[in-house]
Amino acid sequence: MNSFIHDDFLLDTESSRILFHSHVKNLPIIDFHNHISAEWINENHKFNSITELWLNGDHYKWRAMRILGIDEHFITGNASDWEKFKVWAEVCPKTIRNPLYHWTHLELKRFFDIDLLLNEKTAATIYEQINEKLSSDDYSARSFLKKSNVERICTTDMPNSKLESHISFNMKKESFTMHPTLRVDTLLGFDKIADFLSTLKKLENTTSISVIDWYSYKNVIESVHSYFHENNCRLSDIGIEELNFSAINDSFVDFVFKKVLSGKLISNDEQNLLKTAVLLEIGRLNAEKGWVQQFHLGAMRNSNSRMFSKLGPDSGFDTIGDSLKISEVVRMLDFMDKEGHLPKSILYNLNPTDNSAMAAMTGLFSKAGTIGKIQWGAAWWFLDHYSGIKEHLNTLSSLGIISSFVGMITDSRSLMSFTRHEYFRRILCSIVGKEIQQGLLPTDYDSIGEILTAICYTNAKHYFNFDS
Repeated sequence: MNSFIHDDFLLDTESSRILFHSHVKNLPIIDFHNHISAEWINENHKFNSITELWLNGDHYKWRAMRILGIDEHFITGNASDWEKFKVWAEVCPKTIRNPLYHWTHLELKRFFDIDLLLNEKTAATIYEQINEKLSSDDYSARSFLKKSNVERICTTDMPNSKLESHISFNMKKESFTMHPTLRVDTLLGFDKIADFLSTLKKLENTTSISVIDWYSYKNVIESVHSYFHENNCRLSDIGIEELNFSAINDSFVDFVFKKVLSGKLISNDEQNLLKTAVLLEIGRLNAEKGWVQQFHLGAMRNSNSRMFSKLGPDSGFDTIGDSLKISEVVRMLDFMDKEGHLPKSILYNLNPTDNSAMAAMTGLFSKAGTIGKIQWGAAWWFLDHYSGIKEHLNTLSSLGIISSFVGMITDSRSLMSFTRHEYFRRILCSIVGKEIQQGLLPTDYDSIGEILTAICYTNAKHYFNFDS
């Protein structure tokens, strides 16, 4: 039979095929942003079924099923693993032109060598074949990463994490390295005072520092940052819908912070003041220790309040927020730069109307000897699809320098999602190969292949100092 996922999938010119197969196909993967469980990796978790591996926690698939009217019982409810898989198989053919359709069949092919299209007729066969394989040691959590040729994986970790899984795993001398990433959202959750104070109590226990004012809170942040650094963390990350920069001074920050400690609600302007202060403090620490800071900007999260109350966060009820206040992002970076505390920074946007502004921003705060200090992050979440990746690459090429780009991430909770790197690489080679065929680029496969190798692998390796 003719396979939908064949060797030249998405490679529509001879030049694209040469670039992909000769230069980027077999490169290792550095995945510097995802939400995969560090505990799974450390314990080499084995999955009971393809449903546990593939559907549990996958809000992309959940969202598609809801749009098509599937009852929540078969999505996050108590339906059996087989029932949930069968429903997904029935839904899958209806996702054509959505990235899920390509991702689904890439994952079936790469990890289980299945060429069948997933649908109602093939569901039982595919379910049985995969579950049989999952019972073997060749399909444990680490096996998926090894099959994907992962060299480095950076998980996402809360400030109060003791990083036991990372510490334990990195003593095992595996073929790949696992790094934590300090996710700082909860450090600036001043819009929900009760939640923030609960988080603060955990941090006080973790750091053995009693927080009585802004200055002691800075000590907590520094203690957390140092602990993560000692345990191989080299990145921070924040997900924030809208960044609003505020001019600060420590005495006024301390005054507002003490209101928070007393349990008082604070105004939006006061929230912005404290958030700015925390972000500047983390930026300073990042710069001192040579970390990279990531900003995921513009997601409007938990938009369905009724379902949020039932299922909680990360359940597929997020959407694209308003266009960013680009001037506020620039003011934040400019302040860090003036203070001499601007670390390498990767900025992700979710609203495509901000694409050109984000690409142009990469040229604002350069540094001699550092390639691509400010990065426009890969097409993210709702933009992580065939046309979104193409638009991202075309815009970055036009307004920035594509050869300095640090490349793709999975941003996923699934161990099968690493085919997204292959998907990205095929789209990249398709774009560049087509321009070679059109005469817009020279037929210089060695030189251009070297640039594509950098985008797909070596730029990230150098940017995060993973080569030292």
